[in-house]
Amino acid sequence: MDVICRIKGDRTIKKCYRVHKLKAIFVLALAIVFTNAVVSYSNTMKLIHNQQWVTSSYEVITQVESIKYTLQDTETAQRNYLITADADDLKTYLAAYQQTNRNIQILSKLTANNHQKQQWIYLLERKITSRLSILQQEISLRQNQGFKAVRQRILSDKDNPSSKEIQQLIHDSLEVEQNLLQQGMQQVQASYQKAIVTFFLAAIVDLVLVALLYDLLWHYIRQLQQMELALRQSENRLRAMIDAEPECIKLIAKDGTLLEINAEGLAMMEVESADVLIGKPIDAVIVPEYRAAFANLHKSICQGNKGTLEFEIVGFKGTRRYMETHAVPLRNESDGTFTHLALMRDITQQKQAEQKIREQGLLLDVSTEGIIVRNIHNQILLWNQGAEHLYGWKVEEVVGKNVL
Repeated sequence: MDVICRIKGDRTIKKCYRVHKLKAIFVLALAIVFTNAVVSYSNTMKLIHNQQWVTSSYEVITQVESIKYTLQDTETAQRNYLITADADDLKTYLAAYQQTNRNIQILSKLTANNHQKQQWIYLLERKITSRLSILQQEISLRQNQGFKAVRQRILSDKDNPSSKEIQQLIHDSLEVEQNLLQQGMQQVQASYQKAIVTFFLAAIVDLVLVALLYDLLWHYIRQLQQMELALRQSENRLRAMIDAEPECIKLIAKDGTLLEINAEGLAMMEVESADVLIGKPIDAVIVPEYRAAFANLHKSICQGNKGTLEFEIVGFKGTRRYMETHAVPLRNESDGTFTHLALMRDITQQKQAEQKIREQGLLLDVSTEGIIVRNIHNQILLWNQGAEHLYGWKVEEVVGKNVL
């Protein structure tokens, strides 16, 4: 018995070890997957941020260059108009003038979140507005006073540094933005390479983890298959042992229906297959006058108590048998309830023999002579009424006592 307990204890320890190992591997897998996800998300967001930075810088450079060239086109068209007074040149000037303003507005929107660039754009816009105002004044002067007046105005303003200041401001801005663009592209390249390296490392770790989980699950499944095979073999051996038992063994559910029965029980019930009985109420074969006593016994067993009972059954072919049951509770580990395990034996011959003895005892009691029956050990087995009258002892006082 101690060996069996040790074996069961070892199996329980191994099972707990396997369960804890699976839990540890599962937690490790979740941690690795979560870490990979966080790292991948961080690298992706950084790559997107750098890419947006590069795109924004590229758009700023594009708009600044557009302002530069559009402003040049504006001045060229204005100079042509001043010389030729051609309406087409005036239209070209007006179109370039409007485009310059649009470019400044677009640039202002692109840098709305950058305070430093907003200050630079504000300064550029003031200088461009001032320059455009001078150009517009020269056009008005040409239209109102003629070419000579405007020529004198241009000659007098030739040292005006506004145009050079604008070009220098644009040139400095382009240089700064190009440097930022270069830095952004380098960071994008670095982020991309880091993301690629991280991806491959995460892929390798995931492959190793998948291989580890596969190996562990494969061994666990093999162990489950072996355990299932051992369990089937154990069940077959147990079934063979139960069927070899010369007495009836029954397993009864709490609701009174039959769950299991052995071969000897089928013979007592006079049926060929257990399917006839499984799931049916067990008291169907009990003689009515014993059903209440059996119900009380069953209720007590399902409450965790032991008990015995003698009762009579009627088989499916009509044979009546006296049965003696020794019942014990069998605990259900899943919910803590009890089922009724009964070991029943046929005592019909014993009952018939007792009946014959009682009948014979009645015949012996008719005799007035003392009649005593003893065994080889001189123990009194029978003591009739004649012996009571002769010796003065009642039958219950002497049966089983030594005759001497």
